[in-house]
Amino acid sequence: MAKTTKKTANINTVADKYQYYAREIKALEAGMKPLKEELLAYAKENPQAFDESFQIKFPNGTFIALRVTDVLNADDRARELLIDNLGTNFMETKLKDKDIIEAARTNKLMQKQITQAGASIDQKETLAVYAG
Repeated sequence: MAKTTKKTANINTVADKYQYYAREIKALEAGMKPLKEELLAYAKENPQAFDESFQIKFPNGTFIALRVTDVLNADDRARELLIDNLGTNFMETKLKDKDIIEAARTNKLMQKQITQAGASIDQKETLAVYAG
């Protein structure tokens, strides 16, 4: 084992403090989890509470934000048809949904092929809680 010097004693103290704070953060996050779930449940049960910027704001600065993203809604058969029609430009080991969505925004033929495959581009809503 290495000799303990003033420098190694100091860095060991820093490592101890770091570990202490990491454990405290983990404990706090565990306590926040049920609170976050309750806030998200409130948002789902009270959609009328969102303002014009799709947020529910609380007096203490905490807010819930609703985000909407496009998603490719396609079953396995539709995905196979899309691969046949579009080629492998939009594949890695599976279809690259985000690339298809982006390309389909301006490509009418691709939009038609997506529809013919029985797939669609839908919107997915996601809720997030932030502390202000």
